[in-house]
Amino acid sequence: MKIKNKLIFLLTIFIVFYINVITKNEKIDLLTLGDEISVNYEEKTYNDFLIEYLKEKKKFNSYINNYNCKDCRITDLINKINNNEEIKINDKKITIQNSIKNSEIITISIGMKQIINNVKKNSIYIDISELINDIDILLTKIRKLNKNKIIFIGFYNPTLNDNTDNIIKYSNKKLVNLLNKHNVIYIDTYNIFKNNNHLVYDFIPNIDGHKLISQNIINNLKK
Repeated sequence: MKIKNKLIFLLTIFIVFYINVITKNEKIDLLTLGDEISVNYEEKTYNDFLIEYLKEKKKFNSYINNYNCKDCRITDLINKINNNEEIKINDKKITIQNSIKNSEIITISIGMKQIINNVKKNSIYIDISELINDIDILLTKIRKLNKNKIIFIGFYNPTLNDNTDNIIKYSNKKLVNLLNKHNVIYIDTYNIFKNNNHLVYDFIPNIDGHKLISQNIINNLKK
């Protein structure tokens, strides 16, 4: 009888453990990497709307945005990974490499400010090629750590300038080819903001702009 009770006890523990593991596997750990486009200063970002969607579907587990920074360049993100930058969340030390490894979804928004700065200083196509090459290095490092869904926010034209428009189109063409190489989801923001420049201030989307980006991400996740 004691043996039977012991077996029942062990079986119960196993079932509870199994259910917890299965439930955890259905939940999503979301990581975002990038510049001020993905940093929440005053209003919601596209990541916040994505989290709301995941919570509604009961698929959300955790969110990390602590590696983002204002004025972050692609090379800054590369250095963070190379140096395995460490942060603290709830008094627990976490490294960027482990954060990348443990994420089911990674969203990346980087490079827009660099493009706009290139436009302002009239240093265009050669700098765009360097920018795309840096993104290639970044994605190579991330892909070595994570084979799950990576989502990259494409480039858009925050001005009505035709010259800027040509540069953005050129940049996105190069970007799409690169993302296909790394099996990364491309979010077409160019068409989102093409006729909606009021949704962007300077080069940062407002809350309605972020909502549209998020919807584009969600639509891609549903495919």
